[in-house]
Amino acid sequence: MSQRFLVPIDGSVHSTKAVETAIELIQSLRQKPFVTLLHVNHTPPIIDNYDVNIDIEEVVKREGQKILRPASERLKAMGIRFEAISLKGEPVNQICALAKKGDYDMVIMGSRGLGRVSELVLGSVSRQVIQHVQCPVLITK
Repeated sequence: MSQRFLVPIDGSVHSTKAVETAIELIQSLRQKPFVTLLHVNHTPPIIDNYDVNIDIEEVVKREGQKILRPASERLKAMGIRFEAISLKGEPVNQICALAKKGDYDMVIMGSRGLGRVSELVLGSVSRQVIQHVQCPVLITK
């Protein structure tokens, strides 16, 4: 049975380090795991009083592609089997749901992302993921 790694990324330096750590780990393994790169766009709630002509789905898709592209190119260059997924919503909820649904063997993620203000108020995403997923979580710095 093939191993599966989930690597959430947000474009931060710490998430780039998580991708590099995943590559290093994979290179040391005899059986090469399948990697899922995940970007979760934390979209703000829609405000009904504003008439905005923005296609939120298109914005989320473009941002996801922009963030996933460098990591995807890196994994492809290393010959690592992977998929890249872009979702929207609350990052902790989406990461934990996918980790459970996808039956992953490990989550590899950065210690910090791009949301320092929300980290002070809500706690870091990585800390919450550790508390809610059933598989091992490797946190990189």
